Amino acid sequence: MGLTITAQIISIISMVVMVLSFQMKRNRYLFAMQIVASVGFAVSYFMLGSPIGAMFNIGGMLRSTAFSIPKLKNNYLVIVILELYFIVVTFFTYGGLMSFFLLIAQLVSTFFMWKDNGKLIRISLVCYVSPVWLINNIIVGSIGGTLCETFNIISILVSFARYGMNGFEK
Repeated sequence: MGLTITAQIISIISMVVMVLSFQMKRNRYLFAMQIVASVGFAVSYFMLGSPIGAMFNIGGMLRSTAFSIPKLKNNYLVIVILELYFIVVTFFTYGGLMSFFLLIAQLVSTFFMWKDNGKLIRISLVCYVSPVWLINNIIVGSIGGTLCETFNIISILVSFARYGMNGFEK
């Protein structure tokens, strides 16, 4: 019981950091905040018994770290390694059809983050990635994760209202 409460508290703190990340106009700040949130979510997913959620968040942390380093973000080898990481993790932690949908979400979001296009990053998140993670979080029972994806969608829509569809780095 205490482990579950701790996992929920960690996921709620991670949610706050993640939601605020989408209000960053510059992608490097978005990535920095997402690194912090990913670490917290990885811990909470492990505690909730969701190894794929934990491992995908570790991958998200690695992705955000790599893409925040100028010499790495345009490197083709980096995108290949990250995409392979998500595929291998799915193979070892496969838990049914939802694992496949999560894999697609990670591959899509990783590709658009690698392209370093703020508009495409946000569109992919609001149209596919966040809805898939929302469903997963409901299934897993992550309160912070469920709230996070709900707020992510709202926050991304607010960022479009604030900056327009083309007001992000490309």
